[in-house]
Amino acid sequence: MLNSQSSTFNCAQGPTVRSYSSEQVPSKDLYASFEDHRSEEEAKPKLAAIDSGGWDSEALQRTPISGSSEESQEHWSQEGASLSNCLSGDLEVARFRNWMEGESFVDIKSLREAAVLGIPIEVRGEVWKFLLNVTKPDRSEELTMRRQMTLEYNELRSKASQDDELMRRVRNEVKRRTSRNAFRSNSLSKFAEETLQNIFSNIIGAFLVSEENFEYDSVLVSILAPFVTVFELNEVDSFYCFQSLMKKHEIVRCMKTQNAAVANFMMLFRTLQPELCEFFESEELEPFDWIPSWIRNLLSRELPMECVLRLWDTYFASEEGLSLHSYVCLAVMDMLQEELLELDGLELKGYLQNLPAVDMDQVITRAYNIREDVVGLGLI
Repeated sequence: MLNSQSSTFNCAQGPTVRSYSSEQVPSKDLYASFEDHRSEEEAKPKLAAIDSGGWDSEALQRTPISGSSEESQEHWSQEGASLSNCLSGDLEVARFRNWMEGESFVDIKSLREAAVLGIPIEVRGEVWKFLLNVTKPDRSEELTMRRQMTLEYNELRSKASQDDELMRRVRNEVKRRTSRNAFRSNSLSKFAEETLQNIFSNIIGAFLVSEENFEYDSVLVSILAPFVTVFELNEVDSFYCFQSLMKKHEIVRCMKTQNAAVANFMMLFRTLQPELCEFFESEELEPFDWIPSWIRNLLSRELPMECVLRLWDTYFASEEGLSLHSYVCLAVMDMLQEELLELDGLELKGYLQNLPAVDMDQVITRAYNIREDVVGLGLI
């Protein structure tokens, strides 16, 4: 891995790389293979006809009604599109449930291949537990393990509750975030502030008791938020999935690793996106104003929650895992370049801390292609 000793941008023109326009996004073979897998599944027979006439959802969209007005045809077309989306979503959920409901063993390979492309909200929590190895594919001891995990968590939480200073710090951070809707999650906004404070302080407290060499950091609140969003009031599931991710996310644990990751990202940014890099430099935007947060928080603090959840589906399911994150950050910059070039220094900093919603499927595809280019150029 190449490191940079400088904390400022040096945006000399680097090697020529492909241009990722919004009209032509190159297709990554590995990612495309998962699309083929999904297409084959969806090509299988659909649900039975939905009315006495035998129409399916596609027929509702394409078949005009004799003698009907344009308004009626438009109504039926809209109804057909809505029904088509509903049926497609139901089929997708059913596929995931089928893989997870094996009597003795879960088809984790099929689960991973499909989850890379995104997980339906109805089953995301259950799938994440398999992907993060919180729930084992072998279901023979599932109930016993569940009881043990609950007992262990309750014991850790009890010990953590005795640390008044820690509880206060976590509660204050959660209060600060909820007061300005910084979590950017509709699911979390429906809970009372005190409820969220209790959930976050319980889970983070239990985590710090289990990891004695780990000190409190506000990044823990950001990274926990997606799990609380997915599992809502289920502290046990949130805790073990959070713990599993934190074991993989070495950057938060080691300052040396974090500095190396930031330096490597800066090198890639200078090489692959020199125009944007030069613009940031001209606006006096310092790298450490935004890069460390993007890397440490896995974009959980910067992106809207629905984008974070979709991104993490791929992180948890793919072979690349968190090693894809730097390329995802570069892909986000690439997709938002036009908007970024219209901002000044102060606006830039705020924008990078509070990103708009973006098409995460496009972001992930671009990230794979950028990674391929980086390998081809010998930059890593």
